[in-house]
Amino acid sequence: MNDSYYDELLLDICRKRMKEIYGNDIPEEAKTRLDEELKTVRAKKLAPLLISFSNAVKKADPNKRTLSSLYGWSSYITYLLGLNIFDPLDRDLMNGHICNVEYAKSELSGWYAIAFYTALDMIGKIAANIETEECVEKVCHSYRGVSAENDQVIYDVITNVCIAEYDDSFEIIFKRDKRIEFIDFLAELTGTDPLLLPYCDKSVIDFILDSADNSHVKRGIYLFEDEEALGDIIKTVKPTDFYQLSKAVGLYRSFETWCEDVKNEFSEETGDLDKAITTRNDAFDYFKAELGDSEKAYLASTKVRRGQSLVDTEFEKYADNKEICRIKYLPPRPRTLYDARIICTLAYYKMNYPEEFDFAYSKYMAK
Repeated sequence: MNDSYYDELLLDICRKRMKEIYGNDIPEEAKTRLDEELKTVRAKKLAPLLISFSNAVKKADPNKRTLSSLYGWSSYITYLLGLNIFDPLDRDLMNGHICNVEYAKSELSGWYAIAFYTALDMIGKIAANIETEECVEKVCHSYRGVSAENDQVIYDVITNVCIAEYDDSFEIIFKRDKRIEFIDFLAELTGTDPLLLPYCDKSVIDFILDSADNSHVKRGIYLFEDEEALGDIIKTVKPTDFYQLSKAVGLYRSFETWCEDVKNEFSEETGDLDKAITTRNDAFDYFKAELGDSEKAYLASTKVRRGQSLVDTEFEKYADNKEICRIKYLPPRPRTLYDARIICTLAYYKMNYPEEFDFAYSKYMAK
């Protein structure tokens, strides 16, 4: 079978899923988003890989539901394939915004396209299949080993499952997310599905801020690289809802953004979390409003998040903007939403199942 067969098969799968979601009245922005992503999929011959990954996940564990995330956070195709819990076009979750097509086009354009389609939850399931020699459609050509330094599982992966000679291959690295495995363990102990938890509930935010009634439960629910830093940010900016919590995570994820003057602004109650630029989407939206052009807005926001100077460019008048200048790196909005959901999920379990939480932590995460 040639590449066009898999391209058409992927298109057919996505179209059927879109019809299930939207009915016969499919939004134009959904059609546009799918078309743009499929262009890159065809160019890079990624259709067999995507279909195989989808099959591998379903075969590995068809009934288990858990949180999942992406290395590339705006993929619409992975959402349609059931590999990504976040719909990039969900305006309610994104607080009135969507993950723009410009992001998808950019993140899919380079070598990062491979990681873009790789979900953390999916990785563990596929790795388990490979390790037990249950490869689906020969996704992986060879197992290279595990890096002792950072616990990454490395494989060589072929882009076309029917290629007889494995010249057209690339390296893919699997890294398991212990926070997700920890949440799965809590779900087994409590019988409570993490995807059904009311993570937007105000009581969860109150608990995170240490203002809930059940203050007898010790905090320590973040499980991020620097829990102390993230906790300091959350307690300083005092988010009032789930979306604001995700903005606070953006400050944590943005290198050099949470500097002393920003902290003082919120400490003195002059900072505005809703207007703060803490994600790539925020920067894009800011420049889109200023410039009125999507391509220029994307170029400007990309320069900002990569720490490139705006001086001597068409965006020079923004070079002295205090908030713009202090941003060195910005995460995508779906990344912050995902992290915020992990925080809320852990808070909910600890708030409602403190004994199970402590048992799971001592058995699973403490070491």
